[in-house]
Amino acid sequence: MKIQFDPELDFQHDAIKAISDIFEGQETLQTNFTVTRVANNVQDDLFANQTELGTGNKLNLLDEDLLDNIRACQIKTRLKVIRTTRL
Repeated sequence: MKIQFDPELDFQHDAIKAISDIFEGQETLQTNFTVTRVANNVQDDLFANQTELGTGNKLNLLDEDLLDNIRACQIKTRLKVIRTTRL
């Protein structure tokens, strides 16, 4: 199966917006791309999520914030609201 994005379909825009809304409140970091490992100490290690596939983005949101954002998205889209306290 091949998935194709059609920019004229509103439901595809709605799906993208729903996913991006989950990360509402996440600080946007602008950096230059680098492949070198730079860390002054363990707490400042921006490469803590590094695997053989690359480096993951640093997520500063708390689980509670993510859950609140997910619930808000569910309410907005009239989906059944999850009742969990953990991700």
